[in-house]
Amino acid sequence: MSLEDLAGACAVVDAEATPSPADLQPAVVGPDPVQVLAAEVSGLIQILLALLSPPFPSLKAIYTPDVVEQLSRSIAAVCVKRQWLEGGFMGDYAEEMTLALIVLPLGVQTYHAVRADLALMKAKNVTPAGEEEAPKEGEGGA
Repeated sequence: MSLEDLAGACAVVDAEATPSPADLQPAVVGPDPVQVLAAEVSGLIQILLALLSPPFPSLKAIYTPDVVEQLSRSIAAVCVKRQWLEGGFMGDYAEEMTLALIVLPLGVQTYHAVRADLALMKAKNVTPAGEEEAPKEGEGGA
């Protein structure tokens, strides 16, 4: 191979390696998948904490906002690396799952609050309308 052949081959390689103007345009990049998944995981953890904290109050001291954020980012990074949960944590049902995860803790708290209110009313001998019940026969009346 002569020097001229080598120079010609180099020119071909250079021409192929030179980027076109279209290649120099910045690529349109979507949101960072780790951040998107981390936000979903964080939301799920926060909802679970809201559900489980009333019976287990120590969970709030353990799962502080900083811990939840670090845990969520770590889980998301592994999931993205391993290509798990590529469609998001809740997939096509994200809105429905979010609704259920919000309504469930709210429903449980409402149930317990109403139950406690009714027990308090019963102890005070008051009806839900706020009227005092007349003592039943055999219950200490006058």
